[in-house]
Amino acid sequence: MKWILLLIPFFFLSQAFAELSRWQKWELERNDLQLNPVVYHQLPSAAELQSYQTETLFVLEIAPEKIGILSSQTIDPQLLAKMQTPEGRFKFYIHPKALELFKELIPQGKLTQVQARATTSPRTFFVGDLMVKVSLPQKINGAIRTVYPLQMSRALAISDELAKISGFHYLKESLGVYDGTPESPFGFIVREIPKEIINGEKTLVPLLSYLAKHPEGSLLEKEAKSSGESIESIVQEKLIPSLVETFKQAAASGIVLELHQQNTLLEMDKEGRFTGKVYYRDLDGARIDFELRKKLGFNDDKLLQMKDAAWIFDLETMQKMQHSVIVPLARPKAWSPVVEKAFRTYLLGSSIDLIKQKLQSLKIKVDVDKTVNQNLMRVNAPSCHSIF
Repeated sequence: MKWILLLIPFFFLSQAFAELSRWQKWELERNDLQLNPVVYHQLPSAAELQSYQTETLFVLEIAPEKIGILSSQTIDPQLLAKMQTPEGRFKFYIHPKALELFKELIPQGKLTQVQARATTSPRTFFVGDLMVKVSLPQKINGAIRTVYPLQMSRALAISDELAKISGFHYLKESLGVYDGTPESPFGFIVREIPKEIINGEKTLVPLLSYLAKHPEGSLLEKEAKSSGESIESIVQEKLIPSLVETFKQAAASGIVLELHQQNTLLEMDKEGRFTGKVYYRDLDGARIDFELRKKLGFNDDKLLQMKDAAWIFDLETMQKMQHSVIVPLARPKAWSPVVEKAFRTYLLGSSIDLIKQKLQSLKIKVDVDKTVNQNLMRVNAPSCHSIF
């Protein structure tokens, strides 16, 4: 009887990691990143992107005083424990193509390797039951892809603010670690996988992987076949409403999401069907619209008093956007020029555009724009503000 009791937790642990493996497999095998002239104007070739998909990352075990460590207000103490060795050293993750970036730090610690699983992003990897977003000194999509302290501070602040939104689903970013060398203040961000995903029977998949071409058919096509639902029904009644509501839910708290095809994660049940729940990831790309939040009644004194707040929250660019973007009349009450810009560029310009491309390739006619607009103006109690 004792051996049966011992096997029970092992069974559940194996099942949980099987669901995580399903997510990892989909990210790697269904990485059909669409060339979108609005968002992905300088995308590398498929071969170049694949060259970043390493199966191992370097880990530098380093004394904490040699590095900078930033943490959010909502960090799990267990995460900090995972990041430390028994000797009290901190784990510093480095991509194989970024060793030169940390040439002064590396001799001060012990360099080892750890297994990693690639994602649809060249610089984000699964490491155990965490994700790490590492620095790359190469230019990808028109920008050098290093991760530096100002980005980390923005991601951690936004992570804390999203935690206050009831029912909002996202991957927490509560730890940033960077090289203490003044000339090379680069590092990585730790992204937490929600416990309900690690321990449950559901998993996640990026929107681009859900819609990607595959010899066995896209996950959307497979879902329609197994569930008996039409693709039109899945898109109109579940997919688009969930995407629009996720964007609106964050905007109602003045958080502006880059809800494009890589950052949008769909929750899938064990049968491979979309549950209607969307998770958001990659918080240093999101923004806080302080002007909108002031109108909504938020007090952001602490955030705006942070050191280098103007740089962290990109206040100058945000201010310019307030005067350069016109907001159409048919928009929710909790809206602004900054929200409108992100809505057009990322939700419409990437995620919705990808859905249109998929439907067109399948020769399926759906009035996507009408569906988006209907859901955009649908009133939900949590996002209804009488202040406007």
